Amino acid sequence: MSNDTQHPGIDSLWGVVQRIAAAGALAALSPALGVIAIAIKLESKGPVVFRQKRPGQGGRTIEALKFRSMRVGSEAKTKLGVAVGDPRITKVGRFLRATKLDELPQLWNIVRGDMRFVGPRPIPFALDEELRNKIPGFEQRYAVEPGLTSLAQVCVVDNGLDDRLVEDWSLRFEAERRYIRNRCVVYDLIVIGLTSLYVARKVVAR
Repeated sequence: MSNDTQHPGIDSLWGVVQRIAAAGALAALSPALGVIAIAIKLESKGPVVFRQKRPGQGGRTIEALKFRSMRVGSEAKTKLGVAVGDPRITKVGRFLRATKLDELPQLWNIVRGDMRFVGPRPIPFALDEELRNKIPGFEQRYAVEPGLTSLAQVCVVDNGLDDRLVEDWSLRFEAERRYIRNRCVVYDLIVIGLTSLYVARKVVAR
């Protein structure tokens, strides 16, 4: 697969196209986003959107946005990841996580230029520090903008935690490095297509 990121003009244009597409997606999905927001507020107290500082391209800090899927304050005890069956996940949150719909507010991150549709997933600083100390070269994932989705998003159902944390993230990181080496418009479109099919299948199944 060719690497068209060698051409800054193509990469910059593709970035602009993604920001416009993200703005259009936000407008088109606004009714669904409103329904999700109401469901979150009806089930539990707290903000609809969860905001967290995370490292982005070059290690600069970005504020990643997600629909809140856990009870307020849970993130203090889940810095290294959350298991599918964690009791702190709300009922609405369980559905959002299973279908990946909790990530939709990150479309605004794309509009702002903090992220792109495809790239290494932005992770909490605590998890980043843990993995930098245990996975050689882990900082290479910050050579590009973080992404709303990646192949791992549609291939990995649960996060590897505790004894499986490093093994799980080593596999994810290898996939990320391969993406960074080969990323191009076609690669992005394939991952976006796979993600769309995954989300559609999960929503219909539920």
